[in-house]
Formats: sequence, structure tokens, C-alpha cells
Amino acid sequence: MLANSQKEIEEQDQALAQSNKKVLFLSKQNESLKKDLKNKLKLAETAEDHNEAIQMQQQNKKLKDENDELIAQLDQTQQMLYLAQRRINMLTN
Repeated sequence: MLANSQKEIEEQDQALAQSNKKVLFLSKQNESLKKDLKNKLKLAETAEDHNEAIQMQQQNKKLKDENDELIAQLDQTQQMLYLAQRRINMLTN
């Protein structure tokens, strides 16, 4: 009976040692997964920032194109005004 108890204690000690090894392994794996997740989140944020930057560039280009068009219209209007003023001056003189 004492031999059986000692054998049982040894088996439980071995099981405990294996359990401790598993806990250590799982803890290391958990830390590794946490680091991996943080890295993936950083990449996702970077991708979001990149997409946002692209959208801003597209919007900036659209606004620049609209501005160029408005400047061209303004130049055209100024030329028409200049010509109209010349005609008025010619008619009044």
C-alpha cells in the first residue's frame, strides 16, 4: 500500500512537472501571439493611414483641377472685361 502511494505520488509529480512545462510553453506562445497581434494591428493602422493618404491625395488633385478650371474661367472673364472696357472707351472718345 505504501509502495502504491509512493508510485501514485511520483506519477502526480511527473504530471505536475508536465503541466508546468505546458503552462510555460503556453505562456510563451501567448506572448508570441500578443506580439504578432500588435504587429498586425500596427500594419492595419498603417494600411488605413495609407488609404486615407491616397484619398486625401485624390481629393487634393480634384480640388487643384477645379481651381485650375476656375482660374482659366477668371482669365477668360478678365479678358472679356478688358475688351468690353476698350470698346466703351473707343465709343466714348
